[in-house]
Amino acid sequence: EKVLQGAEKAVRDLGGKVVELSAQYRVADFYNKQGYTELNDIHMDEYCPHTWMRKELDPACILNEKGK
Repeated sequence: EKVLQGAEKAVRDLGGKVVELSAQYRVADFYNKQGYTELNDIHMDEYCPHTWMRKELDPACILNEKGK
């Protein structure tokens, strides 16, 4: 979870507003709990089902981080 949060912060620091990733289907619930939405595109990667997921980063987080 902390690694994902760090990656999201790095994206925000670079001005990014959206994160998209290809998650193993068996752990999609983890990403759902972190605010990601499945894009309903299940595909195979390295013989393992994956799904594309997307999260729009909260602009309020950007303002809070800059204020620290």
